[in-house]
Amino acid sequence: MLTSERGMYHRSMRPIEPEAVFGQIKYDGSFKRFHYRGNRLVRAEFATLAIAHNIKKMAAKMCAERRSAGGSRPTEAVSTLGHVRGRGPTDASYRAAMTRQTLGGME
Repeated sequence: MLTSERGMYHRSMRPIEPEAVFGQIKYDGSFKRFHYRGNRLVRAEFATLAIAHNIKKMAAKMCAERRSAGGSRPTEAVSTLGHVRGRGPTDASYRAAMTRQTLGGME
């Protein structure tokens, strides 16, 4: 029930939880405005953004679990777009890093 102690707690958290997600999508994802017009297309675009946000969260959680289980850590920093920072896509070490990332650190 909404007036119970538990219900009041959930109601108090409701405005905070979604706002954090919108902030992350806007700031971290550099989302400024919708590219399409019309309710159906805007809903589809936002659904795509939400799916991408959830996949990023799942990937971060899987990496954290792997690290805590003693798994290998990547030797280079990889951005969210999959690019090794400071290297171009034609660099041989870039291709090697991307292969390691694709294979999950196993060679």
